[in-house]
Order: sequence, then C-alpha cells, then structure tokens
Amino acid sequence: MIHRPVLSQSIRAGAKVAPGRCTKRYILANLSPERDELPASCPLGAAFLGTLHGPADIGRTLGLFANSSDESTCQFILQGLMRSFPQLGQTVRSWPKLAGELEREPFSVLPPTRHDQLAYRREVHMSLYRVITRLHDDLGKSKEQIADLLQKHGL
Repeated sequence: MIHRPVLSQSIRAGAKVAPGRCTKRYILANLSPERDELPASCPLGAAFLGTLHGPADIGRTLGLFANSSDESTCQFILQGLMRSFPQLGQTVRSWPKLAGELEREPFSVLPPTRHDQLAYRREVHMSLYRVITRLHDDLGKSKEQIADLLQKHGL
C-alpha cells in the first residue's frame, strides 16, 4: 500500500516553512546571505514543501532551486505535486460536497451544473489544482483557509 500525504496537512506544514504569500509562482525564496527573509509560497508550493523530510531536505531543495531556471524548478515541483497528490488533476466534481460549496458564496469559483447540460464545459469540471490556484490568486484566500476547506472535505 502506498502512503500518500494528506494535501491539507502538507499545505499547513509547508506554510510554516514558507509563510509569505506569492502568486504566479510555487515558491519565492531569496537565499541571499544579506537578506534575512523567509521564503514565500502559494498553497501548492507549500504542499510541495510539506512533503519534504525535515530542514536539511528543505534547505537542499531550496538551494537547488536557487541554481536552477524557473522553468526547471516549476517542472520539478509540478512533477512532485502530481506524484504526491494525484487528485490535483481530477475534477472537483469528484467531491460533490466540495463542488457544491465552491458553487456558492463566498467562493463562487465553480459554475453550477445543469441537468439538461449535455456538453462538457471546462469551467464546470475544473481540476482541484486550478481551483486551489483560483482561490489563492483570484479570491485572496490564505493557505490556511484553503487547507481548512480541503480538510473539511477529507483532502
């Protein structure tokens, strides 16, 4: 049996490592010795960091990112996220109660489905990955708020 980390717990753990907020990037870490700033992350970047094993692993990984291109860093993080959390690629309709909550205020990021609607619409079947990004980047929800929502629905 494969042990998979819990997404909400990983977001919380990673948020402790990279508490700052960033958008359009997974992780923003200035590792310059002159600056004493903590790294920033989006919820998905925090989830990735939350899967790492301890401060040494986190330090090695952030050091690797400092010497890598943005493209290769993003690809590395995305592969790690999809390996650890394959549910990120699934439609949020896989969790009907979560989808129902996302259709209503204060979220309203997902249009409601109609029973007479036969055609597949991408915006109706948004992936969990895209929903998390929209909640954070477009609606300004914090990593903690997103982790609370996911935990509430068993994710």
